[in-house]
Amino acid sequence: MSPLDVLISLFHQTMYSQNSTGVNFCREKRSELFNTINSLASMWTTHIPHDFTNIEMIRRMEELLQLVCIDEDHRVKSNQLIITLKNTLSRIDRYEKALASLIVKNDEELALSQSISGLFAISSDTSLIAQQLTHIELERLSMMALDDMIQCISQSDHDSFLSSPSHPSVHSCIHWFNRLSSLVATEILRHSRKRLRASIIDSWVETAKECFDRGNFNSTCAIVAGLNSNAVQRLKRTWSKVDRAKLDILQHQLDPSGNFVSYRSTMKAALWRAEGASKDDQKVIIPFLGLLLKDLFMIYHSNPRELPNGHLNFQAFSLLSSTLYPLAEWKRRTVSFPRHPTLLQYLLVSITHEEDVLMLRSFEFEEPDSGTEKDLHKRLKKGLSPVSSVAVTKSLHLGVNYIRDTVGRLGVR
Repeated sequence: MSPLDVLISLFHQTMYSQNSTGVNFCREKRSELFNTINSLASMWTTHIPHDFTNIEMIRRMEELLQLVCIDEDHRVKSNQLIITLKNTLSRIDRYEKALASLIVKNDEELALSQSISGLFAISSDTSLIAQQLTHIELERLSMMALDDMIQCISQSDHDSFLSSPSHPSVHSCIHWFNRLSSLVATEILRHSRKRLRASIIDSWVETAKECFDRGNFNSTCAIVAGLNSNAVQRLKRTWSKVDRAKLDILQHQLDPSGNFVSYRSTMKAALWRAEGASKDDQKVIIPFLGLLLKDLFMIYHSNPRELPNGHLNFQAFSLLSSTLYPLAEWKRRTVSFPRHPTLLQYLLVSITHEEDVLMLRSFEFEEPDSGTEKDLHKRLKKGLSPVSSVAVTKSLHLGVNYIRDTVGRLGVR
């Protein structure tokens, strides 16, 4: 059934219930009915506002609320609900237009620098950078539509369900994960000197640790993914100048073995910390989106939603609900630390490069030392001009592949 069909059916059922007996038409019963319908409407419009992008849905909801109103107090509550819904839809529309304006076409060569440049030239304060990453993550998380997530995981093909543009709020979060990972590699490989590249790696590791300590696990995962990209990982002489101790700890926390047992233990500790925290900044939890979607995907496809007798499988829906419910709470979290406009702008719209471009630059720094790398180098030199004309903002490969590989390892087909 479409959302409109559900709403029309609810309207007819409400009308029937209201007029089925004289008792139901008395003031007390009608007041109870209003409270029930108003509560349902509030939950629906709050958690699944995208259902009401069709003007007909708003009109039908107004008719339903008017049907059950019996006094001025009820009418005020009904009007307020509709006003809140329209404001929410307006905010979503502005947000999606703002996201579209952030798409940057990359037609510049990856310029080399012989001194610290880029993000860490703006600020070397990794705590401040982690704060700005948390602002970005919270903004995207707050706009994550739960119905988008359900529609996304309902697709049976896990090779494509994450890259579908028909789920904009999920798509934008995956896009951001990929952008941040690409930014990490780009910032490292823009520096010509080995010592500078090692320094930038250290700064990114420290930023990832700051994000981790703040409960921003999605940015932590994206940064670690960027540090583990082929173009960066193969730079043996650069890594020889890096103290890997902190990175090894982070990688252990994000180790996918045992169905991410280390990360899940950390999440439990973060939940415990947030419950007892007195400050808003300490209540922040931004989960690794890839694993959250994987969990939802497995729950959705491993449990039949309808029993053999035709009844709904409430256990399956309960599992979905228990996984989604915390997200609804995390979406409302806020932080007190200030925004840094220059850093935010750089993080959101600075030029990043595709992995092929980064690999070519990596081979310039350290020549290929295996047959596989030599073959790759030859193919890249033949297939790419020095300037990449492809916008990395259009690519979802990194986050999707990481999630897809995780899902595949756990046996979801």
